[in-house]
Order: sequence, then C-alpha cells, then structure tokens
Amino acid sequence: MLSHTHQSARVGNLKIVHNTVVMGASEGAAIYISPSAQRPLAGPVVIANNAIYASRAGLALKLPKPIPGSKDLVVAGNLGFGRVDADGGSIGRAAFNPIGRLATDFDQWYYTLRRSTLIGAANPSFATADDFNGTSREGARDVGAYTFRAAGNPGWRIGKEFKKLQPASKP
Repeated sequence: MLSHTHQSARVGNLKIVHNTVVMGASEGAAIYISPSAQRPLAGPVVIANNAIYASRAGLALKLPKPIPGSKDLVVAGNLGFGRVDADGGSIGRAAFNPIGRLATDFDQWYYTLRRSTLIGAANPSFATADDFNGTSREGARDVGAYTFRAAGNPGWRIGKEFKKLQPASKP
C-alpha cells in the first residue's frame, strides 16, 4: 500500500486507475482523498477501475464532499468489498460496486480467477492499454491490476523485492 501525506498539499491532476488494493486493517481507508474545506481539489482526480477490498469494518473509499457544479472528482468502475464514506454524500454502484469477494476474485498472488466479478466490469472510458504485467488489455474490461488470462498470471509474483520491468507480453 502506498501512503503519502502532506498537510498543505492540494490534491489534483491525479489518476488512480486499474489497481488492486487489499487492506487488512479496520482503520483508515484503502483509497483516501482528503482535501480540506479551505483547499478544494486543485484539478481533476479520477479513481476508476480499481479492485478495492477493505476489511469487514473498513473503508474501501474515503472521498471529499463534491463541490456543486465541479467535475474535478470522477469515481467510476471500481469494484470490491467495503464501505464508502463520501463525506456525507453518496456515490452509486457505477462508482463503487461492493459485490466483490476476495476468495473468489483472486488466487494467492492476487491474479484474477475465472469466476471473478472483476471480469468485464471496468468502465471503458478509463481503461489503460496494459495491465500490471505489461500485458495488453486488448479491449478487455477487467477491473484491477491484471487482465484475466485463462492460463494464469504470465508475470511477476508478489514478493518482498521490487518488480523488475519487463517488456510487454502477448497472450
């Protein structure tokens, strides 16, 4: 999990797309965007097509209250498990659909399984060309870091070391 805090920063011009975020603790939020009331978003923030899994008591998303008329915060095509705190507001299922189940969506390496709810559920407006392995998504609308491949994960296994960049592979 990545974490960055800066007390006087203004969040903006940020895209959080096609990630797999698994949070074990019940405190905090898996993805947290928190501008202060005095400092609204500095530019567009997009949170899309992420697989987000919080603990039973945890928050999947913590978002600021939308500013009326502003299009600076876009939340779309995210799926997983957990609660959403939209600072008193609400977001619809098109933004975050809490139907995911960690045990049936992923193998032990967080690679998408055949019966996963992530397959075909992404919002195509925010799709990336390649997945976390550098494998072309080829138009696949799969939520999360990886594009589903029936043969399994062709790339890096999660470990203690940093991922080495590899050239994109073809299925």
